[in-house]
Amino acid sequence: MGKMNERQRILNETQALLKHTEEETELGPITERELESVAGFLHTLDQSEPALDFSVEEGLADLEGRLKEAASTSSIVQLRRSAIWKAAAVAALLLGSFAIWKTTQRPTVQIYAAENQQGELPDGSLYHMDDGASLAFSPRFSKRQVHLKGTAYFEVEKGSAFEVITTEGSVKVLGTAFLVGTNPGLTVTCYEGSVMVKSPSQGARVIGPGQELTLADAGMKEGTTLLEQPSWLEDDFVIRSKPLEDVVGLLSAHFSTEINLMDDHDRLFTGHLSSKDLSEALKRIAESLDLRCIQVSQHVIRIEK
Repeated sequence: MGKMNERQRILNETQALLKHTEEETELGPITERELESVAGFLHTLDQSEPALDFSVEEGLADLEGRLKEAASTSSIVQLRRSAIWKAAAVAALLLGSFAIWKTTQRPTVQIYAAENQQGELPDGSLYHMDDGASLAFSPRFSKRQVHLKGTAYFEVEKGSAFEVITTEGSVKVLGTAFLVGTNPGLTVTCYEGSVMVKSPSQGARVIGPGQELTLADAGMKEGTTLLEQPSWLEDDFVIRSKPLEDVVGLLSAHFSTEINLMDDHDRLFTGHLSSKDLSEALKRIAESLDLRCIQVSQHVIRIEK
């Protein structure tokens, strides 16, 4: 009811201003065709969904330029057009204010994750948020657009473009699984499909499965990932057909432990490895590939046949 009352108030005030403009110009009544043109202009503004960066000032500045141009000629036709544009300018101001009113009144869903949290977006896409992350999006979700702070993993339903917006840049996909992290800078990891990463200062880049892109002051840095999904989703490293040497390197870096692989560097490993317990992870590798793990010292381990 409130929205309809506001809309009617704006239309009533616009009609009064049109009448006032008609009297001031002394050009006689505005024709039905001219009024329909203005009405169509108003309807277009009223039906459009305003963007968050909608600027009434810029719109009026553009219209003011048109008015000055129209005023430079003495043609009655141009004066009549000037009157219409003047009315349209006033209407733009009113409906611009209405657009901002609708934007500020439109609810926004905000989700804060004190710990790992997962859920479903209105389009069926899934999100998994890491500790301290936050998401914001429109409940209508007509644009399939979310604003992200922190780190989150998305499994996107196929459909129109899905966009994740951060302060460092944006990520756009059609249907895929990917990770976006903003602590610090922007890091995007693609697990399925492909994603486009856009930065206002560094342009755009497309990456595919297993690829990673980091945006920093020094520029874009490309990398790769061994994992099928972020380890914090299930406290596991999910690995599929990766060289054992790379898997051992991952564990060594994650647990800050020197792990020396003596044999079978090119053998492939597939499976889940604990990201919390190094002993469990090494046991899984040893059992899967018939290897032995030997504790040489507190921070040195050797893997051999």
